[in-house]
Amino acid sequence: MIWLEAWDTYVFYDRFSPSSGVDPVTATLTSAEILRGPLRLLLGASPDNRVAESPPDGRVEPVSGFGLVWRGEVASSAGIRARLGWALEPEAGFYTRLQCEVPCGTDRPCYVQDAQGRVLRIAHFMHVGYVWEPTAILSDLL
Repeated sequence: MIWLEAWDTYVFYDRFSPSSGVDPVTATLTSAEILRGPLRLLLGASPDNRVAESPPDGRVEPVSGFGLVWRGEVASSAGIRARLGWALEPEAGFYTRLQCEVPCGTDRPCYVQDAQGRVLRIAHFMHVGYVWEPTAILSDLL
């Protein structure tokens, strides 16, 4: 997950969900969700809430805002925990860049740099939804 102040929360998946209508075995793109803010918390939601299970070895439980989304305590976030699984590492802040192209019809791809320096292209397709793909390492482009 990546949180951007300008657009709120991006949730990236490594493959399409079967409900998306795309065959996950043959899909070449990966799906994403964008939860645009201000995020609406559900009754009883709190950044201090935790699940009643321990993460598997080598994994951690998402906390703070990511924890709220991961646990389904934010409107429109149901099912995100099941698709993402446990976090690989603790939440960490980093500076990033976001740039969007001028809209052309219904397409307006945006690019965001992740914590490893990869440039991720995020686009929306009418019948599929949001998709993302890594495009390059920023240092390779400079």
